[in-house]
Amino acid sequence: MHAGGDFVTLDNPINRAHDRRQNWLVCLLLAVAVAAAYWPALDCGFVQLDDPDYVTSNRHIKNGLDWPVAAWAFRTGYAANWHPVTWLSHALDVQLFGLNPRGHHATSIAFHLANSILLFLLLKRMTGAHWRSAAVAGLFAVHPLHVESVAWVAERKDVLSTFFWLLTVAAYARYVENFKFQISKFKFFYIASVVLFAMGLMSKPMVVTLPFVLLLLDYWPLGRFANASRQTISRLLLEKTPFLLLAIASCVITFYVQKQAGVMSPLDKITLGARFDNLPVAYERYLARTFWPGCLAVFYPHPRLWPLWRVITASALLAGITVWVVRRRRRQPYLAVGWFWFLGMLVPVIGLVQVGNQSMADRYSYLPVAGIFIMTVWGAGEMPAARSGGKWLAAIFGSLAIGSCAGLTWRQAHFWENMVTLCVHTSEVTADNYDAFYNLGRYWQHKGQTARAAKYYQRALELQPDSMEACNNLAWLLATCPEASFRDGPLAVTLAKRAEQLAGGGNALVLGTLAAAQAEAGNFAEAIAAAGRARQLASAQTNTALANIIDTQERQYRKALPWRDATQMVK
Repeated sequence: MHAGGDFVTLDNPINRAHDRRQNWLVCLLLAVAVAAAYWPALDCGFVQLDDPDYVTSNRHIKNGLDWPVAAWAFRTGYAANWHPVTWLSHALDVQLFGLNPRGHHATSIAFHLANSILLFLLLKRMTGAHWRSAAVAGLFAVHPLHVESVAWVAERKDVLSTFFWLLTVAAYARYVENFKFQISKFKFFYIASVVLFAMGLMSKPMVVTLPFVLLLLDYWPLGRFANASRQTISRLLLEKTPFLLLAIASCVITFYVQKQAGVMSPLDKITLGARFDNLPVAYERYLARTFWPGCLAVFYPHPRLWPLWRVITASALLAGITVWVVRRRRRQPYLAVGWFWFLGMLVPVIGLVQVGNQSMADRYSYLPVAGIFIMTVWGAGEMPAARSGGKWLAAIFGSLAIGSCAGLTWRQAHFWENMVTLCVHTSEVTADNYDAFYNLGRYWQHKGQTARAAKYYQRALELQPDSMEACNNLAWLLATCPEASFRDGPLAVTLAKRAEQLAGGGNALVLGTLAAAQAEAGNFAEAIAAAGRARQLASAQTNTALANIIDTQERQYRKALPWRDATQMVK
């Protein structure tokens, strides 16, 4: 179908053969570009950020793919998400590659390549514009904003949900074609699109905005709103009902699971006003990084309060672009479609419902920025210079843009080599980044480098004094470090009590740390009491894993207690 809404017909066998050769050429170029840009990711390991929950320390996934794991995937809300298809994907990787990170990274890269090819073929089929579709797919394939979604194993859900999203749109486009020419009476492609959408939602619920995007595509390039009557518009809206019902169900499940997991930031931590202030600024920052992808980081701290001038400027920019694309919607409908594609797809993650402490995240832009690519490429193709025979000039500029993005992606992928390279880079390109320092502390603590870990925890606490996790971890180091000269019982007790206060007194792990700190400080009765409370909480929660951790905690410090007291504590 071309931009006006009529499907392309290639009745001439010579034309069809030429078209197939061009398609294969673009697919080959996309494969080469993705392989070259993401080659460093194959040498990256797992990182401490979510990878243990999703793969390396997940006792279900580590078993590989079998029926009990499949049943668990559909029942669990583990890691604050219900995405059974993503769990099955990780389990299959373990079945095929074990815990060798190269295989897991290769799978994510393969999905990203498949998404790039699908985007090209989809745009080509709907618009008939071969090289414009190829340019959009090329930018999508190698843009640095996508490195986080591809090189981070735990973000398999991004590339997987996008894969099913694109297949959904492809099936929907075929349904529209069959509907128009009355080829299919049973609407096979419509049913397929609904099923594929359900698969996408079970990979990552962020794709809930699909019904809205389908309406945009109905407008352009499918051209279904042309001279549409009220009856036609009603039918188009009614067509989206199954998609909308699935999206609503996914939202309800996701809200429930994330609320139960306690990952939603309360309003007293990030106020509603701060969330609304961050909204236009976040959109502006996503837009800026699309055109100038520098200083990319895995954490973007939420400032809690943006300067008023920044909020007003960002709001004016968004409003100005919106008015501009709406006024040009008849002559250049792709501008409005691309812009509202970008705005609409980011709504679930723009921060009104805040999960975590970030103000934005590169991974959230994985599919939304395709709308900006469509605006840019189609707009460039209709510029006077391009229309007056400057196609070669446009091709040169397009190739330079894609080549530059590929180089930046290759560089960015290197930072995902391990936790140190990732967090050090993040601390360098962002200011006062608590998450970077805290995770460096966790990394070195896991490696047994106590002094290094303590240094980063202290820096994290300087930036965020109310961090229960940093207080607890630093207290544990000061209480249990093998180097006697490093231990500091009184300071450990102070930090552990502060962590207990921040946790509200109901955290068994924090109480275990407090017991260790009291033991190091020589307060044996208090140590026994804290350990007993920790065990009671773990038992009340029927949390076997937590009880095992508390056992490990006790074994590490009970030698410091008098023999009889230690025996009482173990009992």
